[in-house]
Amino acid sequence: MVSISGLPHLWLFILLITTSTRNSLCAGTSRHTNNWAVIVDTSVFWFNYRHVANALSMYRVVKSLGIPDSQIILMLAEDIPCNDRNFYKGEVFNNAKRNLELYGEDVEVDYRGSE
Repeated sequence: MVSISGLPHLWLFILLITTSTRNSLCAGTSRHTNNWAVIVDTSVFWFNYRHVANALSMYRVVKSLGIPDSQIILMLAEDIPCNDRNFYKGEVFNNAKRNLELYGEDVEVDYRGSE
């Protein structure tokens, strides 16, 4: 099992770092200008497919909130889209009906495997 910072049982870790000014918080409106997200999937092996799907789902959510790829750090423990057991090569879905393909050309994985 892959261990990151001594947390071998952690399968999905999401950290959203935000900064804002005190005035924007007092006014009731938020003008975040420096949002960052760190999404880490530490699960390996094919039977943990759902963990990669969860991480990629969160990646899509964070991107939909307007955080650019340059401020998202995505770490996947294994290359599930290219796994020999994957019938749909290069694709990852979040449910059995395959309604939403999560792993497309717009996904920017920063660290993969043992990197």
